[in-house]
Amino acid sequence: MLDSFTEFHEFLNSNTLSDIRIINEYFNLTKDIIKIFVPYLLKKNLSVKDIEELDFLIRYEHSEKIRGFLNAVYELDVYYGLSLLLRDPSFSVAEPSDENEICIEDLFHPLIPNAVKNSIKFTCQKNICLLTGANMSGKSTFMKSIGLSIYLAQLGFPVPAKYMRFKLMDGIITSINLTDDLNLGYSHFYSEIKRIKTVAENLNKKQRLLVVFDELFRGTNLQDASEGSIEIINALSTIDKESFFVFSSHIYEIVNSLEKNNNIFFKYFKTQKNGDQFIRDYKLYDGSSMERFGMKLIKQERIIELIKAM
Repeated sequence: MLDSFTEFHEFLNSNTLSDIRIINEYFNLTKDIIKIFVPYLLKKNLSVKDIEELDFLIRYEHSEKIRGFLNAVYELDVYYGLSLLLRDPSFSVAEPSDENEICIEDLFHPLIPNAVKNSIKFTCQKNICLLTGANMSGKSTFMKSIGLSIYLAQLGFPVPAKYMRFKLMDGIITSINLTDDLNLGYSHFYSEIKRIKTVAENLNKKQRLLVVFDELFRGTNLQDASEGSIEIINALSTIDKESFFVFSSHIYEIVNSLEKNNNIFFKYFKTQKNGDQFIRDYKLYDGSSMERFGMKLIKQERIIELIKAM
């Protein structure tokens, strides 16, 4: 892990210069290859024999030279992309912390144009975040942004945030868009259980984890999902405070049952209805949301009317 912007910058420059030398070397090495390819390139129509000869030259006789050259080009492309991010004021290099914490200011998802920025902080006293909010309010995107920022920070890469401070983690475990597994014969619900068991096993090994679960137990009925979520989250809140957890839920009974747990802090995304329009500002607020717009969305799309008109 790189401990400072200066160290990272020096690392970037040294490796880039090294790859430039490698590329120059391979340019020299491939001059003979180019001479071999030119006669084929000048031909208007390649015969089957020509294609077979080219295939042999590329995949066998000169494969190591070509592969080495391409690998150097790929690495240079990565370093060039990183250098652009370092010049982008909305990105920063995360600072390692001696404290057990994650502090992120103006976090955003880098693949969303003009993304709304939000801040969040985890401490050993408040290490579990429970996210609520209506559908499409921004919960899943925000959770992905947290996981992505930790992953990039661990690599020493720039993160999509104005400022970030964190303690090094042993791993990241996520459950977002989890599906059933036909090969193993797992249902959606059982896949969720296996993922949570993986979390428990790693925590028992005293690993420091970031755990991101979007909608615990969405693959089962409401009562089991509610009871299971409450039991799991309460149990996680009693263990060693080295790890951090982010959960989202649409089940408001969970919020009511966990409100008195001092290790949990609550955040939500707001949605407002204006006539037939749903207005979302994608900003993170303190507290919990009790907004219910599922049936309103169904009515807005006139699904029932379409079914009855059949």
